[in-house]
Amino acid sequence: MRKTIFFGYEYFCKKLVNQLTEYDKENKYIFVSTNTFFNKLLAVYEILISNNIFIIGGSIYGSKIIDLALLFNKKIFIEWVGTDILIASENYKNGFVNKDYIKKCIHLCEVGWTQEELKQIGINAKICDIVTISSDECNNHKICDDGITVFSYIAQNREDFYGIELILKLAELYPNVKFRIAGTTGVNCKQLNNVKYLGWINNMNVEYDNCDIFMRLVQHDGLAFSVIEALSRGKWVIYSYPFNYVQTYNNFDDLKIKFQILLNKCINKQSNNEAVDFVYSRYNIKKVLADLVGKL
Repeated sequence: MRKTIFFGYEYFCKKLVNQLTEYDKENKYIFVSTNTFFNKLLAVYEILISNNIFIIGGSIYGSKIIDLALLFNKKIFIEWVGTDILIASENYKNGFVNKDYIKKCIHLCEVGWTQEELKQIGINAKICDIVTISSDECNNHKICDDGITVFSYIAQNREDFYGIELILKLAELYPNVKFRIAGTTGVNCKQLNNVKYLGWINNMNVEYDNCDIFMRLVQHDGLAFSVIEALSRGKWVIYSYPFNYVQTYNNFDDLKIKFQILLNKCINKQSNNEAVDFVYSRYNIKKVLADLVGKL
């Protein structure tokens, strides 16, 4: 039996561990948090008795988890996801680099643009999907009848990074379109009649189901799970990166054009059906888990 211990972003690690445990009965998968002293001790013990270390969220310097795993010659997988690349790039520029992290770990990422960013800091990463979509999610697309609704996620206290200014400018231009924004409470944002700030919500699925257009206008990103989740439901998506079956943009004028194109599709009751097929073909849960188990 092969044992793989997961570290990193808790939500994604737990989800993946649960799915792998259900899918692959012959091997063992666990997640250990390092947020308490007891958990740190547990992490040391689990590293010693595990075959593989899988970290979601990379580093090129100063990781005690990677240091310990290297010391005991464990097989280390690092899945780079987004902001971690920005931090690593800054460390690289300032000379904070442990070359063993780069040479002795297996580096993974989900899309071509993060792969290219990693090359700039000496890392050759292979594409490895960790987003999973069930057949139920891919069958759940519907056309909304209660006017046009736009949904987006904007992190609290990081509104500028997540593109709030662009979204609010669109909202001002389209007062008859409803904009629903999860994450931020909007306490420091402009208040408009057609913009509702939802704060933290536990069930994003309801918002995906009830929107017509999903927007993710971040300054930097890996492949956002939210984009895949929206596409899986046949929703139209505007994204700050070029990706299959999304609209992207170069500036605000271009964004307005792309937004109007999608509004027209919504008015004509069109769904992004080809996106549903694409998502299920690439990200269906059995395919993603089989590929991941094969790499481990």
